[in-house]
Amino acid sequence: MTTGQAEPRDFPTRPWVGVGVVIFKDDKVLLVRRAKPPRAGSWSIPGGMQELGETAA
Repeated sequence: MTTGQAEPRDFPTRPWVGVGVVIFKDDKVLLVRRAKPPRAGSWSIPGGMQELGETAA
């Protein structure tokens, strides 16, 4: 039986922004092999997390 109250949740102290880019040259696309989990060793587009105060350009 439940009490009807939701479990407490942890929230980040700031927004998390993920960025990725797709780079084309002629008939090719740049891919990178992921080094860290999750999905270490798989192919992906270049990207990562944007730090607080960092611009995307």
